[in-house]
Order: sequence, then structure tokens, then C-alpha cells
Amino acid sequence: MFTFQNFPLIIIFILIAAAWLSFLSVVPWGNLF
Repeated sequence: MFTFQNFPLIIIFILIAAAWLSFLSVVPWGNLF
């Protein structure tokens, strides 16, 4: 599963996941609902 061919894809996925988690932790949920 982990090969150098899909290594850039894994890096991009990790960056997107980290950005999404940081975004969810920053957003005040009281203003959305």
C-alpha cells in the first residue's frame, strides 16, 4: 500500500487532514448552528 509512487498523494492527504482538523478546532460551532 505504501509505495513511492503514491507517496505524494499520502503527503497531500495528510496535509488536508491536518488543515481540516485545525479548521474544525478553530471554528466556533455556536455560530454555525
